[in-house]
Amino acid sequence: MAHEKPTIAVFGSSWPVPDSQEYHEAQLLGRFLAENGFGIMTGGYQGIMEAVSKGADEAGGFVTGVTMSLFDPRQANPFVTNEIKVPDFFQRLRKLTDADGFIAVRGGIGTLTELSLTWSLLQTGVIKDKPFVLVGAHWKRVLHLFQNELSIREADFRLVRLAENAEQAVSCLKESFDTKE
Repeated sequence: MAHEKPTIAVFGSSWPVPDSQEYHEAQLLGRFLAENGFGIMTGGYQGIMEAVSKGADEAGGFVTGVTMSLFDPRQANPFVTNEIKVPDFFQRLRKLTDADGFIAVRGGIGTLTELSLTWSLLQTGVIKDKPFVLVGAHWKRVLHLFQNELSIREADFRLVRLAENAEQAVSCLKESFDTKE
């Protein structure tokens, strides 16, 4: 990572627009992350990715956007400090999972893919000892559905933490990194 502090990959929908509540909450998340010394890594485009980047930028933070040649000529959002361009979704997921910790906010199939892959890499030990925080009340319902409908061990549910909002998510991350020191 180009940032000396822990870098947090943020996963979320590309659909929220600047005047939406989801965009505003993601912007707060980016600001809180930057104010607490975290670097941010996102997929680099619009929606949640842009909102988190904008919040971090406003707080003087460092944002890496992992964009794809597949989407050329689409540009990274203007709040990205450092753009890393990879060929496709697979390389993008690989790069995002290099972060020091992870946050997932509400999203769609792409976010579910990022959640599932990251959680699986934590569960299998490919990624070791990195915090993963799911932000928003909806994740509690999703995890409850997973628990009832899938074969996931109780120990694997402990690999992710739930946070109601951006402030609580950043507190979870700080606690996680403070424990490691």
